[in-house]
Amino acid sequence: DYEITEERLLEYGYERYEISNYALSGKECRHNILYWQRGDYIGFGLGASSCIRDTRFKNSDSIKEYLEQPWRELSDRFETEILPLEEQMAEEMILGLRMTKGVSREAFAERYGRTIDSVYGEIIRKYCKDGLLIEEDGYFRFTKRGLDLSNIVLCEFV
Repeated sequence: DYEITEERLLEYGYERYEISNYALSGKECRHNILYWQRGDYIGFGLGASSCIRDTRFKNSDSIKEYLEQPWRELSDRFETEILPLEEQMAEEMILGLRMTKGVSREAFAERYGRTIDSVYGEIIRKYCKDGLLIEEDGYFRFTKRGLDLSNIVLCEFV
């Protein structure tokens, strides 16, 4: 049972730091946190994915092709995609809300030059009213109930 598992993890000092992960303090998965915060990452090897600034790309799945030129220019990468601003903002909400800390009102405005309210105010008000989202200390985050029903809310940002 999910609730029993959560209780047991908390008893042993594990804290929920994102929707589906618990860890001891200081032992959180840095890769996951970087990804949820839309940080840059680079993948090495066959088929590895990367995201630098707002451009996603991946390496070839072919060993022959990869070995011929493993250090391709960004323009020569496979499946290169530059994310439009609307998609960046949607990802910020979808990925950031996965973290129990949530999405910073201030960081959103700094990063995108728009307020969360001007872009997603209607959605946020709706789910705050329904008790699934809350704003605390300048962050929008899920309530306990919201974490359990997160997919309902996250779909709204797509």
